[in-house]
Amino acid sequence: YELRRFGQMLLVLFASVTLTFVLYRLMPFGPVEILRNQLEQECARGGGCTQAQLRRIDARVQLYTNINPDKPVWVNYYEYMRDIVLYLDFGQSIRLNEPVFDLLFERMPWSIYLSFWGLIIGKTVSLALGALMAHYEGSRFDTGLTVWTILNSSVPYYIYAIFAILLFG
Repeated sequence: YELRRFGQMLLVLFASVTLTFVLYRLMPFGPVEILRNQLEQECARGGGCTQAQLRRIDARVQLYTNINPDKPVWVNYYEYMRDIVLYLDFGQSIRLNEPVFDLLFERMPWSIYLSFWGLIIGKTVSLALGALMAHYEGSRFDTGLTVWTILNSSVPYYIYAIFAILLFG
């Protein structure tokens, strides 16, 4: 069972990284084209771009996105996956101008902390409510909480995330 679940996790991870690459690379006016256009406009304001400046623009685009716009898609995909798997190189943050891995690693302790306490609180409340529902089996409390639990579990987590953002700002 554990090996099967681990294999499923690897498959989902592979699919999400592949989907990210495909959307990032092939989307019309995606981040690669937008970044390249911004850099070319900066260059054009100075009176035109030389070949050396265009090569530097392509180098900056490749640095930020881990994608070389001049290579075929399959070569870019191979290099993208190789960099992630072998070097944990997720590229450069366009907005913060820092390596993405460093940004993830910097925020990891808070993510683990919040996940841990969310798990503890969720399990404690669930156990207490389950015990109360068992004690008052068949009552309106039991029926109402059962209906609420079914409705609550049918709402996707991202909907709760949207409400939390709206509620807590």
